[in-house]
Amino acid sequence: MRGLYGLILFVLFSGCSSVSLREVSYEYYQGDPNKAFDLSLKGTKNKADALLFEMMGGMIGFDLSLPQSFALLERAEEQININEKQGMLTDLLEGIGAIAVNESIIPYKGYLYEGVMVNYYKALFLMKEGDLANARVEFNRANDRQRRLKAYYQTQIQKAIQLQDKNPQQFSFSEERVLRDYQNLKKIEAFQGYINPVVSYLSGLFFMLERDPKGIDLLKEAYGISRISLIQEDFLMAQRGMKGEKYTWVVIEDGMSARKIQKSFVIPVVTYDGIFDIAFALPDWTKGNEIERSYHLWLSQSVSQAQRIGNLDPLIFNEFSKHLPFLLTRAITSSTLRALSQYWIQKTTSGLTKMLFAMGGMAYDIATTQADLRSNQILPHSFWVARLKNQKGILKLQGDLGVYFELKMGEECVSEAELCLNKNNIIYFRNAGKNSFYQIILRH
Repeated sequence: MRGLYGLILFVLFSGCSSVSLREVSYEYYQGDPNKAFDLSLKGTKNKADALLFEMMGGMIGFDLSLPQSFALLERAEEQININEKQGMLTDLLEGIGAIAVNESIIPYKGYLYEGVMVNYYKALFLMKEGDLANARVEFNRANDRQRRLKAYYQTQIQKAIQLQDKNPQQFSFSEERVLRDYQNLKKIEAFQGYINPVVSYLSGLFFMLERDPKGIDLLKEAYGISRISLIQEDFLMAQRGMKGEKYTWVVIEDGMSARKIQKSFVIPVVTYDGIFDIAFALPDWTKGNEIERSYHLWLSQSVSQAQRIGNLDPLIFNEFSKHLPFLLTRAITSSTLRALSQYWIQKTTSGLTKMLFAMGGMAYDIATTQADLRSNQILPHSFWVARLKNQKGILKLQGDLGVYFELKMGEECVSEAELCLNKNNIIYFRNAGKNSFYQIILRH
């Protein structure tokens, strides 16, 4: 009996991190972003959540221009590479018979679109540091990772199906019934593809300014996905070569990406001993939220309306759709094993012992019937771009809610906070609601 209660207490409390994702998210969007960074550092000490907090800490640190952000992104990429090699889907099924614990104590594996964004932010960091050779490496890694996604999941799905076939269960259930009722799948079906156009675009812009022909293909790819006129113009500019004109681009990240919520189910499962109703939970996703509906870039009398490149929802929903059938298998298997264990206890005990075990079993079941709702809380929802030809004056970014920054553009360009009239400039801007961040990441 002590063993059972020890397991129950372990399940109830071992998955509780000293740092909550909600707290980090609140401080980043509405409170003190420096506190959000410190909380992320603290969260990396929890082994199960280390990857998640390394990613978020690295991204927050980049926004705050903190040098230690790069090391966090490096560690996150190392773990993502390990998880990718081990198998993102087969990992969901191996040892499935032993899965009867709170999902939150299982190490966070992440998604590969997150890995793309890690390389993307590493490239931005290195651009700002002036390390263009290694920025090139990170942009190449980000784009290579995107292009491998489709083939990777095709292979992973086949391996996961084979693993399922090798481990037939002693009970049956209908996955189709749950998947048919899973309304979010209808959203997912509309979002095909794995390419984040902002990664292709900013990579292409970087290579164009480096006079590397690779920029033409990347800009073409970004235009093919986004179909916005500004990228088409950049693509044509890359084709004919830079003719001496100098421009300033502002790449904007806006809002909050999709978040996980819990979706609960109760279904009958047929076993050799009869039919049981079991409860289980799966994650679902809410759509991301934008903060601004439009942006305008001003320089003297010139104005450019920012154009939306795309948003993260398609990538998030599409990759999640590959995980969902195997998450379902694991959830039902785990829930059924718990139900059978409680049924066996009910049959083999009596009196006070039966009552105590029943109470403990209920607490255990409540603790373990929870979906894994962990996700990166710092990623933006949408991406925008604006561009103006250089001229003397004050460059200003304005949204419907107000002016976000003003930067002087002059010939001397001696300050790190000043735009160069005779150079091409790229500005990164992150709109996180109450908090916003901007930095000049390239003067080329």
